[in-house]
Amino acid sequence: MNRYTYLLFCSTFTSLTVAAQEPADALRYSWLSGSGTARHQAIGGTNVALGGDLSSIFYNPAGLGLYRTGELVLTPAYSMNRNNAGYLGSEATQRSTQLNFGATGVVLPLNGGGSRGKIKNVSVGFAINRVANFNNSVYFNGRNNSSSYSEKYLEELINNNVTDPNAAAEDFPYGASLAFNTYLIDTVSGPGGVLAGYRSMATPSTGLNQSQTIDTRGGINEFGLGLSANMGDRVFFG
Repeated sequence: MNRYTYLLFCSTFTSLTVAAQEPADALRYSWLSGSGTARHQAIGGTNVALGGDLSSIFYNPAGLGLYRTGELVLTPAYSMNRNNAGYLGSEATQRSTQLNFGATGVVLPLNGGGSRGKIKNVSVGFAINRVANFNNSVYFNGRNNSSSYSEKYLEELINNNVTDPNAAAEDFPYGASLAFNTYLIDTVSGPGGVLAGYRSMATPSTGLNQSQTIDTRGGINEFGLGLSANMGDRVFFG
């Protein structure tokens, strides 16, 4: 059995487990903003092959070998978000703006940009880059004639069989107790003043103006350190 037959035999009877992407990956990748230097963004990220850009630190460090002199890079960015939301037939628009930075850092030639034998240039770079920006604001409002969020608090008291108003006021500090202490929900008295249950003070039948603003903050930043050597403008190591 020659080696080609042996390789074919092994590949035929060898199985591998391959893991593909899942639907949640689409959400994860949507967080990434694809930021970088202005040049990197202007040419659609193709400087991965071209090099000579600070963004090479994150995508292809060998590209730093094209540098002959030092460079300080600042990439300011201005985000303008406009979110449209619809709720119960009402439309609302929320705008938010923010100043931030893309790839920012410095590239330095370790040999002064001069040629030393076969090594024409050695460069080192430091940079920080924002790859995801979560700063955003969404607002919506509408008039609801059929339901109230206070019903959630009533369900919490009923499902937990709360018969003591003091327990309703203290045992659910992040839920029904907030509504009870602010009179969004209240007690219902039965014969002889005995607690018969709870009721909502909201009146959906007359219409409730409901609104919510969702503000998100934060982001994902990456720090990169790159080192590259240029061998006769033919081979680049990074």
